Amino acid sequence: MVTYDPAQPTELLAYSEFCTYPDISVLRSDNWIRWLNVRFCVDLPITLMNTMFFNYNIYNLDHPETLKFVMSELFYREHRITYMITVKPPNYNSIDKLKLDYSLIENYGKSYYSTQYSLPTCNKYSSVIIVQRADVFPAITFRKALPEDNDDVLEMIDYEEPDLRIEHGDFYIAEVLMGTDESIEQDKIIVGEQVIEGSSDTTNIGLMWLTEEIDIPKLIQNYDLERMGNLLTFTPAAEHEVVQMTVNSTEQKAYYKLFTEIALDNLTARTILGGLMNDTSIASVTSSCKMRIISEEGKIKGEKKTYYEREFVFLKFRYIYEALRKRDHYLENRKRIIDVVFDTPKDRTNNESQNLKKASNAFLLKRFNLHPSKSVDCIYYFLNAMFSAYPEHDFGVVSISPCTTISNSLRKLLKYFTRVAHRPADDMPDEVFVTHRSSLCGDLSILPMTEDDEYHINKLIDRNISRQTVETLLSVAPEAAPHNDELIILKNKILDCILADYLQNPQTEFQILTIRCGKPVQPGEDTTIVGFIVLRSFRDYNSIRNQYILAPDEYHLAHARGEIVMLKLHPFFHMWSDEILRSVALKTGYLELYYLFPLKLLSLPNDLIINMMPVEPRRYKRNWFIDSQDSRYYKRHSAYVPFPKVNCVTDRLSVFHYNLLPTKFMGNTNTLVIVGFSNVCKAFLRLMVFSWNTTDLRFTKTNNCVPRLDITCIVMDGILEAEYDNEFQCRYCQDKTKCFIYNSNYSAFVRDATLRMDLRNWIHFVPGRLESIDRKSKVVTLENTCTIYYDKLLIMCDLTYSVTGKVAGGRIFPHNYAHINRQLDKIILYHKIQELRDNEMAKRILLIYGHDLAVFECIDFLLKHGNTAKDIVVVFPRFSEQSDYLNIPTIDKNLFDILVDQVKDLGIKTYESSQFVDWTLYQDEDFISKVTFKKLPRGPLFSVSCDLFINFTTVFLDHTLEKAFIKCGIEVNNGHILVDEDFRTNDEHIYAAGKFIQIRNDPNYQYKHTSARETAEKLMHALQLDQEKAFVERRYMRPCFFVALLPMDYMVTKITMPKRYLGGQLSNEFTEVMTTYEDGEFCRVRLNRKQVVEEIVCVTKANRTLFFLEPFCGKHESLLNNLKARWQMGWIKSFLKFFEEPWTELIMHERFEELQTKNRTALQSLLAKS
Repeated sequence: MVTYDPAQPTELLAYSEFCTYPDISVLRSDNWIRWLNVRFCVDLPITLMNTMFFNYNIYNLDHPETLKFVMSELFYREHRITYMITVKPPNYNSIDKLKLDYSLIENYGKSYYSTQYSLPTCNKYSSVIIVQRADVFPAITFRKALPEDNDDVLEMIDYEEPDLRIEHGDFYIAEVLMGTDESIEQDKIIVGEQVIEGSSDTTNIGLMWLTEEIDIPKLIQNYDLERMGNLLTFTPAAEHEVVQMTVNSTEQKAYYKLFTEIALDNLTARTILGGLMNDTSIASVTSSCKMRIISEEGKIKGEKKTYYEREFVFLKFRYIYEALRKRDHYLENRKRIIDVVFDTPKDRTNNESQNLKKASNAFLLKRFNLHPSKSVDCIYYFLNAMFSAYPEHDFGVVSISPCTTISNSLRKLLKYFTRVAHRPADDMPDEVFVTHRSSLCGDLSILPMTEDDEYHINKLIDRNISRQTVETLLSVAPEAAPHNDELIILKNKILDCILADYLQNPQTEFQILTIRCGKPVQPGEDTTIVGFIVLRSFRDYNSIRNQYILAPDEYHLAHARGEIVMLKLHPFFHMWSDEILRSVALKTGYLELYYLFPLKLLSLPNDLIINMMPVEPRRYKRNWFIDSQDSRYYKRHSAYVPFPKVNCVTDRLSVFHYNLLPTKFMGNTNTLVIVGFSNVCKAFLRLMVFSWNTTDLRFTKTNNCVPRLDITCIVMDGILEAEYDNEFQCRYCQDKTKCFIYNSNYSAFVRDATLRMDLRNWIHFVPGRLESIDRKSKVVTLENTCTIYYDKLLIMCDLTYSVTGKVAGGRIFPHNYAHINRQLDKIILYHKIQELRDNEMAKRILLIYGHDLAVFECIDFLLKHGNTAKDIVVVFPRFSEQSDYLNIPTIDKNLFDILVDQVKDLGIKTYESSQFVDWTLYQDEDFISKVTFKKLPRGPLFSVSCDLFINFTTVFLDHTLEKAFIKCGIEVNNGHILVDEDFRTNDEHIYAAGKFIQIRNDPNYQYKHTSARETAEKLMHALQLDQEKAFVERRYMRPCFFVALLPMDYMVTKITMPKRYLGGQLSNEFTEVMTTYEDGEFCRVRLNRKQVVEEIVCVTKANRTLFFLEPFCGKHESLLNNLKARWQMGWIKSFLKFFEEPWTELIMHERFEELQTKNRTALQSLLAKS
């Protein structure tokens, strides 16, 4: 801890070090309690969790008062710490300076001497000074508010909620306290007071408004409170009442019920069975078309006959599309009856609701405000005072309405509360938070597990399946257990093996500790087990570093890192994660703790995952020149426990780290609401989660940085589930890296936001579609009438492909139409293709329109998934002139002609230079019959019949959202939202970022088709959310990455640099192009006039993504080992192999840009001297 004067922050006044164990090298870190009790005459209830050691302190001799300030700050920050101990060495009296220093500490504490102490030998033995919290911490007293407190109270409220005085007047509090309103008879308004230093006067430092008026039946009906006893009193030996209540329950469906072929087959089987009603169907889907074809005895011809032949498939298209975009497909809603048990009230009545209210075991916090001059760390004492005000109640409740701006005081207070899950009901939209008396006042301890604890550990785990079922299915292999039931069985088996190995194997690698709540003077068996943790040594650090940003390995930590295998803890104690994990480290000797969470494989739970520091995936992928399938890169296995096989380099992992340092919550204070889930949105959310992360890791050297974000993201149903799906299996592709469904087209930075992270841990995602925006009230309304308040609204809903609003109009898309913008679109297209394939029609036509590289990826997908070349028709539009002047990674005019010839050679029918006009639907149906095109430049109209139309027309803004934006007054021009250079729209509280924006004053740089990461960085800077307030240049400097699969097993990777305005005036024909071709690998590097690499294109059959090429784009050719000269000399046969040489490691390093900056600074100083 560093102490300084805010007026002179560069001049330090004191430096102090605190630790959970004494600085005695020969003493084991977790054995100091025994040492203290044996060696000294200590009679205090000291434990691992309530004690801290003051090991080191230096201070400015002119400021001895800093000692008290430092000790007070420790007690402010560490609420569980009651005792602070300083160890005095032997013979300290012989040194005058030490004698003076220790005498200063003794002014605030009490000295305890050795048990061998005697006057003749008093200096030969060490002693300890124990400072108690009450000796240093300024006392806070609490009392009921009086009318004369009105001015002081309103002053506190004005700082965070100035509107309250405007709404209720200058004497609001006094009027409430003096009034006769019966509605506040059960309320208590309490103020906290503190003595003014150097005076006997007191000042108000905080306000609490509490009440017992709480509607328990309504809370039970709307919130899942069963784990909290429904906030009712329950005494085991007392007489009880039982009330049955019907509540709605919602659960997320298992992934195997969402997108797998079995799930979709079950979906259509429930509704479609040869056009007749299934026994389990809720409605018949027998169509009028089928009835007509039966009545007319098969005499129908022409278009109607074509439709009738396809009706069954088209109906499946409809149900697939509608089901995968409805909330009911992803959530299981059901009604169930719960038994509410509580103590029989003394004045029991026949009214069940009244009895429930009388049995209430909770009070409600209506208002909380803290004086702005006081540290938020003293909030903890207000919490204790709340429970003192209601000694008969065990639960404290906070309810926040959705349109309320949360004050900073309340935001900090909620750290000690647990959010309660909302039931699917509309009666009470508030967010409810609950805390329990024992979580604040109960003493926690960490003890090794014993055989008697096994029963309590099993009770903490929801095994979900009966023991008999587990025993009959113990032989289930991981690869044969894809569904939830089998996964639960495997988890149970793993836990049983861990417990058996720990209890029976004296050389076990596991350590199991129980977390107990109770007075420390009681024996361990008399305390309540509220959690447990399973650990083992962590040996996979170097393997994890290949994909994640971690500090270089340090020798002394090689055997001092622990892996959390499993951690279960009651929610009421999550707030004490620092104290618990520090105590666990003391018991085990680990200096760092890690937890690996496989996103796609079986994972054991860790309830403190959101209180640990997430480890960020590398922002640029490096070529490590390793064999990732080597056994060294697989997670360490166990000889006795059947852990799943995890590859630390290639598998989807989230990594969490705890470094034993004080936790610091990082994030935004204003409420952000995001519309959409585009690539820019993913990059923005990733940067927000890791806003504290820097290349030099300086924040993580002083704190355990934990994201706490107030961000709500509005996403349409199914999009988020598709991004995180891990159960979908393609029936054709065994190698997922070559499958269109699994392949991501964009950079690793965007891809890893869902591949190696679970944003749902920190971001509140709300399913729905935007309906309207009330700019005056700053409220967003969704189609389901849900309303969301915002401080800043961020629009990030850009598309890549769609149809223009003129074509779509107000119509919904036909069900045999498709465009691909997200993972969900790919899955829907896959299932439609399979329905066409399985129907075995005599002839089917799959029509594709567009000229992007994604068109050829789609052709490859169709050919590999059960279709032939004769089933496919491709219509190519004319290239726009913009593609010659802007660097667009998704379009390549030079490769286009080669790929078109390749498509023709495959036997696919093509039309070129044709513009999409409109589609024609079957009569009275929402299915496309044919699509009309116009031959350019002056050719005739022609139509192509199709069973499925896949469109790749570039459209960036959904036409329905465009209408909503125009309706609320946001300026839109030709499908583009108008913004300034800081992404601000005509409303100062609404921002937009993505390909759909248009900057009002045309800037001198390219701002479309740029890096999503860089756009997100600029947006964060505009919103002042970045930790480093460095200068951010407006022009775009980072490369934009694109990768796509091509027919005949090829893969194209294209990386481009955005142009400046002057460069954009010239066609790319005026740039310098260098190409290589070797062993079937084609590479093209394009240099601009300043000899900077502006584009890298690779077409290869190599079964890997070339993310490592990204750092080379944008570099001067001389920096790339004289790239141009070597190519001209014929020394470079393949650019791909050239960029894989060992010299490239330096350029791929995360801190290479810092090195460039330092070199530039050094050279500039030399030039200045010369």
